[in-house]
Amino acid sequence: MHTQPMPPLTKDQFAQALQERIAQAGETRPIQYEPNEFQLVSSDGQALNLHNAYDEFQLAPPTERAEILHKYARVWSLGPPEIPETFAEAAHHLLPKIAD
Repeated sequence: MHTQPMPPLTKDQFAQALQERIAQAGETRPIQYEPNEFQLVSSDGQALNLHNAYDEFQLAPPTERAEILHKYARVWSLGPPEIPETFAEAAHHLLPKIAD
């Protein structure tokens, strides 16, 4: 999807833009930006590290940057994955380790 070109943003501007996009998507929990860790954290502890998102945003063509914000707002809305309570629930996600 191509939209109006977006200029490069500073890390703080990017975090603010993503916070706004998450709120527009319907998030009702307060979200705090932690600049020292470069992450967003909800009031109940959900966290999104922004390093990779920011790098992807900065490297994207200006016409695709809005879609990067939209993509990471969707990632936020998925929430953290649930940890399986039993081995049987986790078994199909496990992979063998290959020794050197």
